[in-house]
Amino acid sequence: MGTEVKPSKAPWAVQYFHLGKHYVMYLFHHIFENSIIQAACSGTIISSRHILTATHCVQGAMKNIPAEHLIGTDIWQMGGRKPMDRSIVRYRTYCKNGHYIVTDPDILEPMEIQSNYSRISISPERITLFYACSGRIPDKTRDKNPYPSSYTDDFAIIHLKEDLKLSDTVQIACVAEDISANAVGTMLDYYGYGSNPPKNVHSVNVTWDTYKLRHETIQVHIGNVLEDYYFSAKDPKNKMIACPGDSGGGSVATINGRITVVGVLCRGSCHDPDTRENAKIEEYAAVGWYSDVICEDTGICKISSRFNLFLLFVWITLGIYFK
Repeated sequence: MGTEVKPSKAPWAVQYFHLGKHYVMYLFHHIFENSIIQAACSGTIISSRHILTATHCVQGAMKNIPAEHLIGTDIWQMGGRKPMDRSIVRYRTYCKNGHYIVTDPDILEPMEIQSNYSRISISPERITLFYACSGRIPDKTRDKNPYPSSYTDDFAIIHLKEDLKLSDTVQIACVAEDISANAVGTMLDYYGYGSNPPKNVHSVNVTWDTYKLRHETIQVHIGNVLEDYYFSAKDPKNKMIACPGDSGGGSVATINGRITVVGVLCRGSCHDPDTRENAKIEEYAAVGWYSDVICEDTGICKISSRFNLFLLFVWITLGIYFK
């Protein structure tokens, strides 16, 4: 629910769809598209092989998958408070280092990623759902019975099978190195392929085919008490808010002269017409908090990472040696 812009304005922003479980339907989805879209979200290109998005977007695409693949609220709520039943044991076979690795072709094959409203990639190789297996326990969240989404991670990376072809509408954004990038008061630009519900209309009544790339200027502020891997932001003029379809999209800033993704949109108050108008709020996963695991998962590492420091040391040593 922002200002509609041309895709060339934010060439790092993408939208993606889960087009149904059956591959044949997927191949011919443009004939059936209004009836088989199961999930639609936004994302941010962070390399020619990787797209940053939100876990709950992938969860929406998994709703018709057998129970052993699910990472739904029942498992998220575990957090040390629920017994480990048989379904969770099966679920944990998809875990690696505390992260959930999606490799099921029924989930991956029907996925299509678009930029400029055109397909740029299909059927990713895998998806990493960060810390989805860790059973988070609230730390800073101070409510006596906090809702699981307030402390469970909502941060994911889509791994593509082939490199994207870069162009004027397909570009790469850098990744924030630490949470100082989302300090309170920081101004950010959010871009996402979301809906624009009319006034007094619930967002569930707005169809996905109205989703367009929209821009919103936001400011990091102190809202609800959140864990360090989240931050709150909102339009300082209190006019715009992210809506369905925007989830997973990135809020960016120019850092050291480069467009850098700082937050991944996880939730907002757009759904209900009343909160949309009177209690605007958005919450983002703090990309800088995840910079080390992004490095481990993708090889996209901050300048201060051990590997990059090692390369710098080698470069300096060789330079001295060959003088």
